[in-house]
Amino acid sequence: MTEHNSDGGDADDIEAFEAQEAIEEAEQIVDREAAKDNKEEAEEAAELSRALGEAINEAIAKAKESHAAGKGKEAGDDSRDSSAAPDASSDTTTLPDGTSIQITSVSDAAAAKNADGTETGIIDDTKIAPVDEHGNPIPVTIPIALAPGISVVYTTRLGGVSTGDYGNFNLGGKGGDDPDAIRRNREALANEIGAKLSLICQVHSGEAVDVDDVFTENRAFGFDASGTVARPDRPVVPPLPEVPTVSTPVGELPADEVTPGDNPGIPVDDGTVSTTVDDVEDVAGDDVQIIEGDAQVTTRSGIALGMFAADCLPVLLADPEAGVIGAAHCGRLGLQKGVIRAAVAMMIEKGARPERIVATLGPAICGDCYEVGQDIADAFDQQFDGTYTLTRFGGAGIDINRAAIEELAAAGITADRIVSSQPRVLAATQYLAQDPELQQLCKDDNEGDPALDERLANIRHSMCTLENPLWFSHRRAQLAHKAHEGRMLALIVKQ
Repeated sequence: MTEHNSDGGDADDIEAFEAQEAIEEAEQIVDREAAKDNKEEAEEAAELSRALGEAINEAIAKAKESHAAGKGKEAGDDSRDSSAAPDASSDTTTLPDGTSIQITSVSDAAAAKNADGTETGIIDDTKIAPVDEHGNPIPVTIPIALAPGISVVYTTRLGGVSTGDYGNFNLGGKGGDDPDAIRRNREALANEIGAKLSLICQVHSGEAVDVDDVFTENRAFGFDASGTVARPDRPVVPPLPEVPTVSTPVGELPADEVTPGDNPGIPVDDGTVSTTVDDVEDVAGDDVQIIEGDAQVTTRSGIALGMFAADCLPVLLADPEAGVIGAAHCGRLGLQKGVIRAAVAMMIEKGARPERIVATLGPAICGDCYEVGQDIADAFDQQFDGTYTLTRFGGAGIDINRAAIEELAAAGITADRIVSSQPRVLAATQYLAQDPELQQLCKDDNEGDPALDERLANIRHSMCTLENPLWFSHRRAQLAHKAHEGRMLALIVKQ
């Protein structure tokens, strides 16, 4: 139940709920449009989906401008500290079908607080049990409506039965986690989304796999060609390697730039050691199936194409008119090898057209956090202009999100056809601000004992896997001195 108070908390809560209701209402409109057979009306539905994403993004931009201009002050209070209230505003937007919706936006840089500085939260109690009464996992996932009849789902660390360094909803099968826990987590995910999973062995390549040709239900949850180890006595991945770090001690960083963990430095991918995210080890045995690739494409309904990630960028694609969907795993190397173009090319072979394809970018390490060393950053920037960054840790980095957008444009998918996942992810992050399971995971990450809402309030990019504890992160695991790390799945499915 929502907690009420007289200091403005009710308004914040109501606006937050209105935002969620607006999103759900718009998604219902999209679903109704999808049910229409007329080709012209289907195209209008796709435009409606795009307009929704643009409207939400516009509202977020307006909210930030309003906060900067000092809007939102209470009557008679000209000296109110901007830190006492969230960067939030409401905006009414008219969609292409004439429907007006109210969107409330809260920026990543602020937490929802009352005028007196106390935390309001979106709801008073967000405790979500990780398992049911029979011990079966209850996954906490984040759905995104990408196009009519096509959904994207992001898994989080919450709601699984993996333990220790893999806690809790690990879906990766080559890191040494208990195979039974992985199986149970995957089966729970398939049941939740109502589709069979399709998993391949990701190797940081530029290759796409035609799932229509290879999909066979070899597991209860679907198709597993990822190289998952079937027996617990056959671990395949050694502990995370020690890697070069920048020399700046955490204590010398600005207070708002100290990262989780107590490692005196930030892992650097300098190309000399195996530090790329989601490192793949060879596995052998007649009970393990492997199909290597870093993109999947299908025309079949009821198959969820899954991409493992723990800092790398998943890109999900769909041409709703042709009924073709695709997913790409975009690490630094995969982007350089053209994995997005390979996925789009295979979609085109199956009848998709670039001007109809819509895309969304999933959770990934952001350019402020992805430090790679000077030489790698320079080479990457030469291939993807404007992707060089100076990270918050003081060294050279790269922006793989920007590189992916450039690759999408090169494949004929312009920025106006990229649907933002950020509004829904931010709402989910705020919703879980009091979640005890997430609180415990932060403690397990050696972050000390921060109040969870304070921990989340310091997030600047909710989609960043290093910043947001909802996501698995290879680099956060290194900072926390963990021996292993789990993997999330970003999935796309056509109903």
